[in-house]
This record gives sequence, C-alpha cells and structure tokens, in this order.
Amino acid sequence: MFFDFILNLFDKKRAVGLKGEKLTADILKHYNAYGKILKNVYVPTFNNGTTEIDMLYITQKGIFVVECKNYSGIVTGKIKDNEWTQSFPNGTVRNFYNPVMQNETHIKFLKKYLNDKIPLFSLIVFSEKCTLKNFRQSKHTFIIRRDELAETLNQIFRNNNDVLSKSDIKSILSELKPLTKVKNSVKKAHIENIKAKHKN
Repeated sequence: MFFDFILNLFDKKRAVGLKGEKLTADILKHYNAYGKILKNVYVPTFNNGTTEIDMLYITQKGIFVVECKNYSGIVTGKIKDNEWTQSFPNGTVRNFYNPVMQNETHIKFLKKYLNDKIPLFSLIVFSEKCTLKNFRQSKHTFIIRRDELAETLNQIFRNNNDVLSKSDIKSILSELKPLTKVKNSVKKAHIENIKAKHKN
C-alpha cells in the first residue's frame, strides 16, 4: 500500500513536471535567436541504459541542456551538495537530488554520444513560484527561475562567440532527433528505474 502511494505520487509529480517543460519550451520558442528544441531526449548510457534529458536547445552558441523543476516553496543548496532542500510556509521540508549533478550526468553522456567539442550549457530552470536562495552561477551552469530564462539567454549570447552555423544546427538536430523517438519499452524501462529509486 505504501509503495502504491509512492507510485501515485511519482505520476502526479511527472504531470506537474510536464507542465513546467511546456512553459519553458514556449519561452525558448519565442526567444529571438535561431534555435531548435528537442524534448525528452533519451541518451544511451551503459548496459543498455538511458538518461532522459528534459530539453535541448540547439543554437549558434552551443547546446543548452535544460533540466526543468516545476517546484514551489524555498529551495536551498550548494553546487556540491548531494541533496537540496525544498521548504514550505507550513513547515514541510523535503530533500531532492541535486539537479546540477543530475544535469552533469546528462551532459557527460551527451558529450560521449556526440563525440564533439560543442559547448554545452547547463540550465536548471525552476518555477516562478519558487524562491532560490544562495545559489552561485558559473560560466556554463545557471540555476534560475523560469521568469529569468530570457535574460539569462541574453547574458549567455552576449558573452559567448558563435560556434555553430544554421547548417550545423540542423545537422545536430538530425543526429539527436532519433533519441526522442525511442521504443515504448525503452521509456518504460527508464520510468521503472526511476520508480525503483523512489521506492528505495
């Protein structure tokens, strides 16, 4: 019974997460740059496993690897912490896996898959309903709220040179697009793996 509760909670959280991904994608679609978006990209890892990237935004500056966290409350943590904390006004506190580390895993296997030196930027995008405390940005890692996304892109575009042409972007899109169309068995195995971690 407890496990059923955990699985139902996981499904509800996934629905909230998908809504956050859509809102983030809408901002990227309307950003004033030539870019291509891929959602739910299943990158091969090892032993026939996969890691799922919420979103990729392929631009002339490089590839933005986007991890969406449609959370509310107050979020605190440090780049090197294994877990971050989400706190609510009613006193409820929950811990969750550091999304920077989560995205570092995505980037590691994406680099391996592409086998290229394309710049990769890590974007951790939280909901506007969230308050982020004591986070420091780095040159390639940005922890922001969704309402800060456009200005963060402006900053990155100002501070980085073009490295990809429109032709390059289309070529990378063609190379990565098949990873969004994996078999249902692959998606199911990935989700079951996540649910198993939640059970533990």
